[in-house]
Amino acid sequence: MVGVALASPFLIFGNVPTNEGVGFLPPRTDLWPFLVIYGNVLALFAGYLLYSGREAIRDASPVAVAAVSLSGLAAVAALLWVVDFAVLAVTGPLLLGAWWLLRTDRIGFEGLLLVAGVGLILSMEIVYAKVWPPTQIRWNTTLKVAVQGWTLAAAGMGGASALVLTDARQYLAERLSTESSDARAEGAARADGGDEVPSGRIPSMPTPTRSAVVAGTLVVAVILLSSPFAVLTFAGEVGSDAAADREATLDGLATHERWHAEEMEAIHWLDDRQGTPTIVEAPGRATYRWSSPASTLTGVPAVIGWDHQQGYRGVEAFERRAEEVDAVYDGPWSDAAATLQTYDVQYVYVGPNEREQYGENLRAFDERPELSVAFENEAVTIYEVDHSALSDAESG
Repeated sequence: MVGVALASPFLIFGNVPTNEGVGFLPPRTDLWPFLVIYGNVLALFAGYLLYSGREAIRDASPVAVAAVSLSGLAAVAALLWVVDFAVLAVTGPLLLGAWWLLRTDRIGFEGLLLVAGVGLILSMEIVYAKVWPPTQIRWNTTLKVAVQGWTLAAAGMGGASALVLTDARQYLAERLSTESSDARAEGAARADGGDEVPSGRIPSMPTPTRSAVVAGTLVVAVILLSSPFAVLTFAGEVGSDAAADREATLDGLATHERWHAEEMEAIHWLDDRQGTPTIVEAPGRATYRWSSPASTLTGVPAVIGWDHQQGYRGVEAFERRAEEVDAVYDGPWSDAAATLQTYDVQYVYVGPNEREQYGENLRAFDERPELSVAFENEAVTIYEVDHSALSDAESG
């Protein structure tokens, strides 16, 4: 309710992104790519469930264990080869097992986190947001949901792994202590001339304790097998050629200051203007590249931004505004003046993107009396629009 209240001005007066609601059963993920991504989490999840439910499995009747096992195998086989739903075949039994252990208080909050995380991962195979871009059906759904799934599952698995490793360490410490005590007792007995070794010298380990060592070994093995992914990621991000030329920093503008220093001077100048003056810059047709930098890094409104706005405003609306902006830079002056007046543009931004997009057709703005240079360096020229001169020219 708080979220709806905060978003209400946008929902009532703004332009809500076009969407067709929620869709069901999108194209499914193949099993092997899924296991490459989530196999480590699922392996730890399965091992933890077996470890936590070991007493219940041991105390149950063999007939019940066999019946549940055979039923589960039949369901998994049906999902794999009849329904072709491999992800559900892998995650479904784990979620059901964790739910049962939670309901019977055999696992705690770490189990709840695992159910939430793996459940979200499964949910992407069942429901999806029918939003832009239409050619990539699960694109935005995966971007939003997978992050939450990873976060919850990782937090739960961290807690579960800590519990298992604690049990394993405790058992090993107790065993070493017992062996040491029994060895001392045996030595003392022999020193007294007795040949009989005290009974219970190495007591048999209870099954749950022995299971802790097995489960702990699984945790260590999965972590070691997963470590190459962390190494490769670190090498790709920190060891790449681009990373080698930059210092580690939390300053989000530092990279831009290094690679677009002169353009950043213009952007800082624009950011220092009072209020929120409307600007015009070239449409950002290069997705996920250095596009629409002036409006992106200052927050001032622009007539049009990057092409991702097609998903927010609609393709037709984006293209219409993009054509109006194109007219400012290389169209008839009457069309350019109409755009500047319609959107109350105060500054025209001419930088590397504009020169690259419009090339030789780029308008000679210096020749227009309605425009004056407000900022200029070797990379960028920002022109200020004189709306009174625009009106006089139009009336004349």
